[in-house]
Amino acid sequence: ITDIQLNGRGRVGKQFISNNNKGIWMSMLIRPNIHPKDAYFMTLVAAVAVCRVLNEILLLDATIKWPNDILVNGKKICGILEEIGAELDKTNFVVIGIGLNVNQLAKDFPGEIRQIATSICLECSQHEFNKIFLIKKILENFEKEYNKLLQQNNDQIIEYCRRYSATLGKHVLIDSINKRGKAVDLNSKGNLIVQFDDGRMEEIFSGEVSVEGILGLTENEKL
Repeated sequence: ITDIQLNGRGRVGKQFISNNNKGIWMSMLIRPNIHPKDAYFMTLVAAVAVCRVLNEILLLDATIKWPNDILVNGKKICGILEEIGAELDKTNFVVIGIGLNVNQLAKDFPGEIRQIATSICLECSQHEFNKIFLIKKILENFEKEYNKLLQQNNDQIIEYCRRYSATLGKHVLIDSINKRGKAVDLNSKGNLIVQFDDGRMEEIFSGEVSVEGILGLTENEKL
């Protein structure tokens, strides 16, 4: 856990603004006894843990933009990054990075980020929050969801992701293959099921997904 991160990054090498002491910038090193093909599910485990804290303790209206962003009122409040060290059939370790905006005001975000990012403070009438308390609650909730994964009880995790999804039912662009369609469901592995414009259904297990109407994107601008 650090107060200031000078070279924060997100998925596909994108910059993650975390060069102040107003957010939670932390990583967890985990050595799960799971197959490498199941390890990416842990991104959703972390997403559910953070989302539960925001919704159930802070009473915000947080949603999950599959697979690794948490939104409040359509703006990004948290990003999650997962890296895996694995052999052919063995997961050696998983690192889960969590960046959560906590006490930032609008002036703390660069101009181009200000339109698409928010913080707990901004969503709670500019009330400052104790970061240690929030970290404790995130870790407690992560442990609960992680134990469900180890017990192969993924149904509750998937159902929560469906209920609080910012992606399902929306038109999406799968950036890695430059195809668009409609996000229709999550399967038991946590993968996104997309119906493309030609009617074909496909399972998407990783990659950047742009969602219509989210983070400043409209269908005409992006999709």
